[in-house]
Amino acid sequence: MKLNNVQVSITNHPDPGRIFQRARRLQTRQPGDAHPFVAPEDFQKWLQELKRNAEKKLEDEKTKEKESNA
Repeated sequence: MKLNNVQVSITNHPDPGRIFQRARRLQTRQPGDAHPFVAPEDFQKWLQELKRNAEKKLEDEKTKEKESNA
């Protein structure tokens, strides 16, 4: 899964987007430093993590279903 052209991820929870850590880096950002909220590679990594977690959950649920029907 890949969503192209995503430059900034704005989440509804602070942890997945590391909002507070990025805000602290923004406060000390110097001219020429990368903007901490513009991180397309971090967004793609997060999507992959979500996908892996969802696939594992699906497999776990399938296993539970098989065990309960046995």
